[in-house]
Amino acid sequence: MSWEWYLFFLMVALVIGGLLYLSYEVLKASDKREKTT
Repeated sequence: MSWEWYLFFLMVALVIGGLLYLSYEVLKASDKREKTT
């Protein structure tokens, strides 16, 4: 595999990781709101 493929997979991993992190933060925030009310 060439370095272009490595860079491509790295970008994809960063995007997926970012989306997972964002969804996790949103779920955590909504859970806090439900508990406080």
